[in-house]
Amino acid sequence: MHRLSSLSAALLLVLSGSAAAHASSCSVESNYDLKLRPDALELSGEQQADRRLKISNGRLWVNGAEMDLSRGDQQRLRDIERHARVVADQAKDLAIDAVALAGTAIARVGSALGGSDGEALVKRIDDMRIKLSARIEDRFEQGEFDDKYIEQEVEAMVSEFVPAIAGEVAALAVSAALSGDAAAAERFEQRMKNFERDIEREMEARGKALEKQAEALCPELLKIEALDEALEVRLADGSALDLVSLKH
Repeated sequence: MHRLSSLSAALLLVLSGSAAAHASSCSVESNYDLKLRPDALELSGEQQADRRLKISNGRLWVNGAEMDLSRGDQQRLRDIERHARVVADQAKDLAIDAVALAGTAIARVGSALGGSDGEALVKRIDDMRIKLSARIEDRFEQGEFDDKYIEQEVEAMVSEFVPAIAGEVAALAVSAALSGDAAAAERFEQRMKNFERDIEREMEARGKALEKQAEALCPELLKIEALDEALEVRLADGSALDLVSLKH
């Protein structure tokens, strides 16, 4: 039954592909979670749970209190906000492509299983993919772009369908084993091996394409990092904002 766990792992390649993209030539590290509003960037501290930043049109608020800024910092914050919106737009497209990739991976398994159950599964997957892509678009248009939302939604989509697929594969394997037809059981096992190999190759290739899309974010991220490092404003404890850092 090792073939069962291998197929499930193949489905999760899209998630490992996303991880590889984040570990690309300019992987991002930040002490903040970002939410993109129509008129502002809102950042909440991960390590400092009580720290909340708001950046809007060259102005900065820390925990609700507006900070005094030099003209240089005002312009830098405007530029940071502008570049952040460019990155968010590109990230939205990347997220929709990741959703499509996850849906394709799962649908391929459903199609390979065949039968009415497989067809119904493929339809459910496609419906969910369309709805999830629409939700991503809607959230972005409303300015509610949350950098953790996409990952959670894709993981939820994969998690919903992997058990159903695993159960179907198990049922087919048991049916082949109980049929008494050794040749049929062997053919089923070989079919699963071939399918696993093919889908791993396809998902790896598509995952690399996603990585290239992720790397296209690097120029804008580098601009944000440079602007962040140039900010003169300091927090009450004397520390810099340190919005983002990149590993090159």
